[in-house]
Amino acid sequence: MGKLLQAFGLESKPQLLAQSAPQVLGEYSPYAMPFQFAYVGRTEAISVPALMRCRNLLAGTIGAIPLELYKKSSNEELGSPAWLEQPSYSQPRSVTIAWTVDSLLFYGQAFWKVVEVYQEDGRPSRFEWIANSRVTATLDKDNVFVKSYAVDGTTLPMDGLGSLVTFQSLSDGILNTCFHYRFHVGLLIRVGAGAGCPSGR
Repeated sequence: MGKLLQAFGLESKPQLLAQSAPQVLGEYSPYAMPFQFAYVGRTEAISVPALMRCRNLLAGTIGAIPLELYKKSSNEELGSPAWLEQPSYSQPRSVTIAWTVDSLLFYGQAFWKVVEVYQEDGRPSRFEWIANSRVTATLDKDNVFVKSYAVDGTTLPMDGLGSLVTFQSLSDGILNTCFHYRFHVGLLIRVGAGAGCPSGR
């Protein structure tokens, strides 16, 4: 019935919202605010050769996997929308996906900004990967749900054009893990710098 009403313009098409008050996953601490730099930043962590090789292997492999669209009810392969072939105008899909994996690996979450929508129903049609260091979040009074996001200090809408799509990892991310791990990463950096690790090793 809903489709019939929509056909005659008696009912508006449902709009797909980018997100709705994402929940803060992991343990909240007032001493390590979420969505901020950890004690060891990405630049320091990626300087550990083993960590850099793992990151490049994961991001490069996942970024090269083709994306395809299937109908869930019949498993029929559908035509790929433009954003599935190239989510961002700025770079190839593999680059966008690789940096999304990078964000998930280091920070436990990744962000895409909706930069274009379909006119007929407002669904997102193009995105832009956003570095975690550019994103801040305003939380509710209980520090459980996100009230709003800001990129470079500018508050964004919570749905539609200009909003952020969030990707959540199954872990807190390397930089947000326990202090014990950050201590060892820092120790590896100091030892590596003192020993003068040969490049490519």
